[in-house]
Amino acid sequence: MNIKKLVPKGIRVALRPLRVAADLLPSYYYDFVRYLRFSSTGTEYRSKENLRSRITERFHNVEKGLSLPSPRPGFGKDKLPDLLTYIEYYLQNFGADDFIKVPVTVLARYADFNKRVDLVDYPHRDRIERLIQVVGAHEASGEYGTRPVVASDVRSVTENVSLDFFLSRHTVRQFAGQDVDISDVEWATRAAIKSPTVCNRQNTRVYFTLEREKIHSLLEIQGGAKGFADQVRGLAVITTRLSNFWGAGERHQAWVDGGLFSMSFLLALHARGLGAVSLNWSKGAAKDIELRRALPMRDDEAVIMLVGFGHLREQFSVASSWRPPVDDLLVHLR
Repeated sequence: MNIKKLVPKGIRVALRPLRVAADLLPSYYYDFVRYLRFSSTGTEYRSKENLRSRITERFHNVEKGLSLPSPRPGFGKDKLPDLLTYIEYYLQNFGADDFIKVPVTVLARYADFNKRVDLVDYPHRDRIERLIQVVGAHEASGEYGTRPVVASDVRSVTENVSLDFFLSRHTVRQFAGQDVDISDVEWATRAAIKSPTVCNRQNTRVYFTLEREKIHSLLEIQGGAKGFADQVRGLAVITTRLSNFWGAGERHQAWVDGGLFSMSFLLALHARGLGAVSLNWSKGAAKDIELRRALPMRDDEAVIMLVGFGHLREQFSVASSWRPPVDDLLVHLR
């Protein structure tokens, strides 16, 4: 019996939002529980990773202050206590590892700045100097705090990059048969590391494989590579860590940061002469769990997308992928 014929069309239309909600709610609940469980919301002391994210966010505020055109002597008086407390707690519970030396070095640069402007009694001086004495500071100041950049150096590496570089990138689903070298994947990852992240909370991870059987099994889970899966010679799964974010305002930040990284990774592969295809991860809870079981990822990682890649054929076809004119996108605020 056809049940649909027994229910008037008007009622079916009226009930459609309820059916859609019934499909959406389990996935929203899954995302909500994961964010509540693994993010730093509620407490920054849940794990070492949660605490590191708080420390990074705070010491990057000091770096930003030092990078202003005219930093104010003694800036950050109200925000420094949290950073100092986090570092002290970290030292007490995890010791003076390589990570904690970075924020302490930034604090050393902060102290140097205040001394240069003759503010000897700068905010929280005693706590800062005690941490510097206990942990030490990196000697190479160029990597911590701020460093000078010469505009001509930037122009020298960008002047030959034309719009054609970006316009020549396509989603590629036809690849040559030759193997991809690991060095190309490492190069692309190194380039993508320069992608912006909120308060410099570097939190992205790239799981990749060049093994045909592993590629096939992961593409089977993703389900969007039918018809060309056998062409793919490399596959990357890009993730971000929920533990690096907190509060309602940052509930989507993992996908923002991960999306920026993913685009940089795609452009870097393009720069190496490789073709790539973005494979979205718009999946429900069951598929997400299935992929997690197939990879050695941490529980707090959120999957952003998959990227298939390989060498370009000498000639191949791509989807035309119409784009709207610039005038439809660009809004000049006057």
